[in-house]
Amino acid sequence: MNVPRNHHYIPRFWLRRFSHGGKSKMVWSYDWIADKVEERSVAVLMAKYDLYTQQTAAGPDVSLETGELAKVDTNGAMLFRRLDDGDRGPALREELADFFSVMALRHPATVVGYPLVAANFVIKFQEYLNVANSIDDFHSVMDGNGLGNIEISEDEFNIIKNENIHDVDTVFGQIFDSFLASGGNQDVPFSHVITDPSGREDLKNRLLSMEWNLGRSKRPKLVIGDAGVMFQHGDSDLGWKAVLGPDLAMLITKQKQPISSMIGDVILEKWQVDNLNMEMVARSERFLVGSSKRIVEKFSQYMVRNNA
Repeated sequence: MNVPRNHHYIPRFWLRRFSHGGKSKMVWSYDWIADKVEERSVAVLMAKYDLYTQQTAAGPDVSLETGELAKVDTNGAMLFRRLDDGDRGPALREELADFFSVMALRHPATVVGYPLVAANFVIKFQEYLNVANSIDDFHSVMDGNGLGNIEISEDEFNIIKNENIHDVDTVFGQIFDSFLASGGNQDVPFSHVITDPSGREDLKNRLLSMEWNLGRSKRPKLVIGDAGVMFQHGDSDLGWKAVLGPDLAMLITKQKQPISSMIGDVILEKWQVDNLNMEMVARSERFLVGSSKRIVEKFSQYMVRNNA
């Protein structure tokens, strides 16, 4: 069986919106590594090898990519179609808030921080095992440090305390495989926020507290880079921006006055389109995608200077 190891942090359905007719698999793109603008398949763009693979005792587990994130992408495509069909209601706004939260959390810049957090968690786990004299002591220490939702049996505790290296490794593998499969813990974020929506409620609520407007440009000149969603001045508390297509961008901004629960519609002026494109270029590291070769060539030159 072929195991998918090239994992997309920008869904393919999203990239196809920049193709001719919005449905083709081929899009105009710039690749920093190849240093060339050409038509490429969406299958090779905005993806990294083993980005969402979880290492388990049984070997590499890609179920996050093939399972939960595949569902997220299927749902995202449906949400975008509803926007295209004119839906601007509160229900769509709330569902999009959840989708954009996942998009921010699945980005490589965010994901690469998780292994360090997970490693620190394992160190804490082992440290608490060492100081505990009984299974009750262990659970008490875990509860006191906010890690009470990971459980081990008394037999597993005794095996670990007996320090038979082979048995300890086996038990640790079983404990953490079970832990990740159950939805994880906020201290190992990526095992939690994708499989359990409650783990991303903070981001979702932050988005819903802001004003939403769907901006449309007169011409299809917007580009998307591997930044995906962008934060206002790099701060998710101030606002979010997401280029949804060559002529569409969602603008989510913090307001002092009461906000609408509906998604508004605004026209993007040329200077706003240029600003969005330059910000996208500044925040992208490798890829840039647009609706025409000319547009991608125009903005890729700035990407080269920013990354030089």
